[in-house]
Amino acid sequence: MTQAPVQNMWQFAVVHGFFVRFPFVLGSRTFDPNEFQVALNSTTTEDDLLYVIVRGLLKQLLVKTAVTHDTWHTTLHKYLISHQSTTPWLPADMVDWVSQGSSDFSAYPSSHKLLLVWFLCEMVLVNGRDIHQFIDTEMKKPLNKQSTSPRFVVEPFYADSKHYYYYFDDQSPWVYRQTDPFEDPVIWEVVTTSLEELNDLISKLALSKNRNQRLLHRELSAKIRPGAEAKLAKKQQLEKAKVRTALLHRDAEILETRTRGRKPNVSYNFDDTWMDDI
Repeated sequence: MTQAPVQNMWQFAVVHGFFVRFPFVLGSRTFDPNEFQVALNSTTTEDDLLYVIVRGLLKQLLVKTAVTHDTWHTTLHKYLISHQSTTPWLPADMVDWVSQGSSDFSAYPSSHKLLLVWFLCEMVLVNGRDIHQFIDTEMKKPLNKQSTSPRFVVEPFYADSKHYYYYFDDQSPWVYRQTDPFEDPVIWEVVTTSLEELNDLISKLALSKNRNQRLLHRELSAKIRPGAEAKLAKKQQLEKAKVRTALLHRDAEILETRTRGRKPNVSYNFDDTWMDDI
């Protein structure tokens, strides 16, 4: 199990959960926790996932400001500077990064990136008109006509006798465990991060004679694994479809650019004069 401070891991889950519940912020772009983690750890601008995330959040906050691929670093920097006095929770080293005028977001440490993205999500929840309208619209609908997207309240799917609370990311193999929230220090642990790890955990729990672990095995098998497998299968289908589409486009381009050499017309002369030499 990968242990991490409650602040970082909870913020990671909050950010991903935010976009699961409000996907329209990113348009048609989606991502899973693994992709988000890779983007946080990246030190280059080749992966544009963070750009898409930050741009989508800034567009919710700065409706009248054009946020482009060339200006999003500067726009983010200006926004953080303008809210620096209202964000005392910012770590000292992050304040230094901002005050020094470093607008290269990709160069920030991964913990800083996560904290900043989480901060933008929180600001959008407070000030985003589209988010407020969406929530109001959903809450006014009858229960049987509400959106099929996950609920706004995150609840544990299992709690054992030791007061460990287990959470999972919607239809994702990421499983989190929280220690007793009423006892300090509260620690969050990442139990599984992939379908392989989830299956391995379920297999180990199946051999346990401990009642709590047997109950956890049943919950993971019945509630978590089916959704994670379905999501992985859908993702694989989409990837295959993309590859197939790319191959079709490539074959079409080859056919369009292929030139067929034309041979000169062959004419036949049936003159029998050559027989005079016989």
